Amino acid sequence: MTKRLSMKEYIARGGFVLLCLATLTFPFSVAACNIALGGCLVAGLLSGEYVMGLRHVWKNHRALSIAWLAYLALFPIGLLWSLDVDRGLQIIGRQWFWLAIPLVVQVLRHKAQRNTFVWVLCIGLGLNLLFCLGQFLGIVTFIDKSGSSTTNPTGYIGHTSFGLVYGVWAAFLLHWSTLLEGWRCWATRLLAVWSAGAIFLASGRGGYLVVAVLLLVMLWRLINAQLWLKLAASSLAVIIMFVALSFGPGKERMLESWQSIQGMEQGNFQNREARWSLWYAAIEAWRQHKPLGVGTGGYHVAALTIKQQHAELFYGGESSEPAHPHNMLFQSLARWGPLGVLLFATLIAVWIREGWRSNWHAEAASCLVALTGIALFVQGLTQPSFEEHFPGILTTLLLGAGLAARGPAPDSTA
Repeated sequence: MTKRLSMKEYIARGGFVLLCLATLTFPFSVAACNIALGGCLVAGLLSGEYVMGLRHVWKNHRALSIAWLAYLALFPIGLLWSLDVDRGLQIIGRQWFWLAIPLVVQVLRHKAQRNTFVWVLCIGLGLNLLFCLGQFLGIVTFIDKSGSSTTNPTGYIGHTSFGLVYGVWAAFLLHWSTLLEGWRCWATRLLAVWSAGAIFLASGRGGYLVVAVLLLVMLWRLINAQLWLKLAASSLAVIIMFVALSFGPGKERMLESWQSIQGMEQGNFQNREARWSLWYAAIEAWRQHKPLGVGTGGYHVAALTIKQQHAELFYGGESSEPAHPHNMLFQSLARWGPLGVLLFATLIAVWIREGWRSNWHAEAASCLVALTGIALFVQGLTQPSFEEHFPGILTTLLLGAGLAARGPAPDSTA
């Protein structure tokens, strides 16, 4: 006789459906993804799964929980000395998706739901790759404000986040293929190659670095061979990526980077690469507001003041108002001083350590904790990775799935 479900169990199932909907719409619509994930949070609170998720994460991932809480606490505390409290409140409001991690962990502790989630994620990202292919072939004439176009085919994600999203997915597919056999194994590997290749068709330099680091990580973890063979495979992978850059749209961007480095050696800020000026402004902002920095939301005020003091700085336009320094370490320094850098570095270290020590061969999602931590840190060297929609939402989903795969299964299924 079929057991009749309670109201909370119906709500929990609805929450899982909303989580899958958020995952499916993630590459295409910010609004639809946010609404679905917000609905999932509401369902989790009503069903009690959110509280269970908090207890599970605190019990099984104590160090990571403490590191997360310490880092997130800096946002409201930093308002006490912020140069722009209103901007700081806006920044805090954009961190809401991190609150979903305990719920995602709890929902995906059920292996069947976790497998469904992985398939939905692959379908959504695969469909977006087809959309990007249509852009590249000129079938789709979509041009987005984030730089997505025919010559930079990155769909609705945009070139700044495309490398992280598809770099993590390519690495995950490569790992997943080692757990499969026959045609499924090779089909998954071909999809991983397509995902990585699509990154080199775009012009996001941070994405090249992300996929390069993740590929080297996967070669190091998955090749069961002697050290010299791992080094040889890693060197070959680096050569292949350099060749891909030589023929792709990223060649021009890499040349610009090299020219800007040469200009900086001569003390020249007047070039097309604004990041040097933004990084300098972040360091100078902290130096002028020691020891705590400019507070949450205060960077743009300090950067404009520093621009008046140093007219040679270039932020990307005469009337531009820089919202961030395009670097998570410098951003933490400018906002909260050395304490902010320390807590950010601690979070990254604990995050990667927790994922690195797990058994990657247990199941497909077991690698996701380490991959997301590494990817966010690498992209964070050139972008505010933790505070952008696409990297943040994807990391919330994948970190939750990875932590769920590591922990014990629940006693009963919803």
